[in-house]
Parts: sequence; structure tokens; C-alpha cells
Amino acid sequence: MPKVKRTTVKPRLSLPRRLSDAEARAQYRKERLGLPGPVDSWIAASAADDYSIDSGCSLEPEEVQCALQMQQFEAPDDNTDFSDPDTFVLYLTVTGAALLRESHSVEACRRVVLDRYQGWSDSLDAPEWTRRKPGQTTMFRQRKSSLADVVRKALWEDAVAPVIDALDAARIS
Repeated sequence: MPKVKRTTVKPRLSLPRRLSDAEARAQYRKERLGLPGPVDSWIAASAADDYSIDSGCSLEPEEVQCALQMQQFEAPDDNTDFSDPDTFVLYLTVTGAALLRESHSVEACRRVVLDRYQGWSDSLDAPEWTRRKPGQTTMFRQRKSSLADVVRKALWEDAVAPVIDALDAARIS
């Protein structure tokens, strides 16, 4: 009986899937920079929940109408060799029924600066909201309790983060 040659099959190693530029950017921002922040996460969740405003439907007592608008303030272009970064401001306008005495309700409207960023919108550390079209308004419904949590987190980070950074710097030196 003739000898049969054994064929050896080499196992093929599969290479990892190459990430697209957008996926690589998102992964880096999440792992290294801890982004998206509370404001970007809230905007994405509100858009995904489809709480869009219908003009024919009134707000529930526990709901408010939110309007987001981003403004871009461009730095003066005095120098041809260098350019200063722009300033981006995200405004939140909240409208809802405010209870007054004798059971009469009136529409109350408040506008606050929800977030601010100085830099370029295509930077890795730039919030996603800086890529919005300046002046475009996005409106949706939100529960008062959810809105309060987001505003508290956004304002807390702005107020407390510099203090914590200063304490950490003092502790290191």
C-alpha cells in the first residue's frame, strides 16, 4: 500500500477589523478623554427618545420645552501666520408653566448658558455640540427632573472642576 502524504493546513489568523476614522475618533474620545460629557450624552438621549415638540400638543405639568442653540464667536483674524481659537456657547432656553398664587399658571421662560468651549470644533477634545450649525435651534420636551440633573451636572463640572484641579496641583507640588 502506498503511503499517503499528509497535508497540513496552517490555521489562518484573522486580523482585527480596521476601525473607520469616525470609530477610532469616538473610541479615543471615550477611552482617553472621557467624552462624551454629560451635555453631549443628554442631547443624544433626548434626540433618540424622540421628544420632539408638536405644536398641537400641550406640555404635561411635569414637562418643559427645551430649546438648544449654539452660537460661535469667531476670534479676530489679525495675524496671517497664527489664528486664535473660536468660542462656542451652548444656550438652553427652558419654557414651561410656572405655578402662581390662586391656581393661575403662566408660561415661564429661562435662558442659561449650558456649556462653553474655546477651541476648534474639529479638535479631539471638542464637545459634539460644537459641530452643530450656529444659530440653529433644536426643540424637544424634557421631564423637569431629568433636566435638573443635566443642568446640575453641567454647572457642577464648570464650578468644581477648576477647584479640584487647583487642589490636585497644590498637593503634587
